[in-house]
Order: sequence, then C-alpha cells, then structure tokens
Amino acid sequence: AAQATAAGVAVALGGLGRDLMAALAAQGSLGAALDHPATGYAAVYALELLLLVLTLVVMRTLLARRDDADSPATGPEAPVEWARLSTPHVME
Repeated sequence: AAQATAAGVAVALGGLGRDLMAALAAQGSLGAALDHPATGYAAVYALELLLLVLTLVVMRTLLARRDDADSPATGPEAPVEWARLSTPHVME
C-alpha cells in the first residue's frame, strides 16, 4: 500500500509540475524558445534526472563512510576493487 501511494503521489506531482511548466511556457514567461508543448515534459524529465544523479552521489558518500568505518579486511572477505580488475582478453 505504501509503494502504491508513493507511486500515485509521484505521478500526481509530475503531472502538476508538467502542467505548471506548460502554462508558464504558454504565457511566454519562459521566453519564446521554450514556448513548445514538450516544455513541461522536458522540465519534469530534467528534474527526475537531477534526482537520480543526486541519489547516486548520496549513495556513494554513504558507502564510502561505511567502508571507512570498517576495519580493513583481508583475505576472502576483502572488498573487491573493481577499478583494478583487468578485463579478460577474448581469443579470436
């Protein structure tokens, strides 16, 4: 129920944001370049993209803090350093 409610609220807020931006664009408040029917959709898309990037930044920060708080692990429990893994070469 909580997930369905959150999804419904997100759709409603997205629709309100789209309608608000579309109304501002139709009035000419955003300039002639943005007087287009897709302006509201583009604004909501840009906001969603920004929120996704912010989520990744916060996740990276939280995961880095957790790694710093733990004692350095050795052996099979040691974290994998993905950047140092070499890619396998494909034999042709």
